[in-house]
Formats: sequence, C-alpha cells, structure tokens
Amino acid sequence: MPDSSPLLLSPKMEPVTQSVLAEGALLHQLADGLGSPLDIVLPEALDANVEDFRAVYRRHRLRGHLYFAHKANRSAALLRHLATTDAGVDVASLAELQHALGAGFGPGRLMATGPKNREFLWLAACSGSTVNADSLDELSELAALVSAGRLPRVRVMVRLSE
Repeated sequence: MPDSSPLLLSPKMEPVTQSVLAEGALLHQLADGLGSPLDIVLPEALDANVEDFRAVYRRHRLRGHLYFAHKANRSAALLRHLATTDAGVDVASLAELQHALGAGFGPGRLMATGPKNREFLWLAACSGSTVNADSLDELSELAALVSAGRLPRVRVMVRLSE
C-alpha cells in the first residue's frame, strides 16, 4: 500500500528572507496597516542571485550575459538595484523597456523579447537594446526603422526552429 502521508518540502531561503519571516508581529502589523496580500521586496537578495549565476559561468568556463526577466522582477526597487549590478534585464513590452530605462539600464544591458510593435522596436533600437527577433516581418520592420531613422546598428538575436 502506497504511503498516503503528505510530502512536506522545506523551501530554500536565504538568511535575509528567514530574518524577515521571523518577525511575525511586524508582518502582522504591516498587513494590518497596508492590506493583504503584502509584497515584501528585498533588492539586496538579487546580489546573491547574480553571483550564483556568475559562479556557474566561472565553474564551467563560460562567458555570457545575464538577463533577469522584467515580469518577475518588475518592482522599481528591484530594477534600480539590479541596474547597479552587471546583469541585464529582459523586457517584453514597450512599458517594460521604458521602466528599465528609467531604472538606469543602458545600452548592452537590455534584451527586447516578445511581440514587438513599431514603437517598441523603435525605442529598443534607439536605446541600444539587443532585439530578439521573433519573425522575418519583425526583423524587416526593425531594419526599416533603423534605415529610415539613420539609427546606429542594432544587435539582433534570431530564433531558429526546424
């Protein structure tokens, strides 16, 4: 007969997260005052994540760029802190690109992904973002914008499929 007891898993938590969760009275006070759900953002926790990725690169003698997804890290505090590291941000919309630029990300640290309209492509090109082209039409639109606006060359990545 299979064991029917629930599987209990302990989450991996960094010490700073553990210390915040240990402050039960403070958390209740914050939730009472600010409402629930309550999001607590710990920007400094990103430093360990960036270093962990870099350590994997070093261990395997790899080179490359780190891009954190804006969708998962869209807090202004997280983005501003991430901008102080050497990591980049993956933006999937015009609003995300504008937010990342406002947080301090510059050329070479932005990757434009997802469906891209004309405005998104134009700002990506002007800001020095790498554009991850999803189709020939998107690539053609980007080339036309760059040519017509006499913009600098744009770094492009293409997705290949069989």
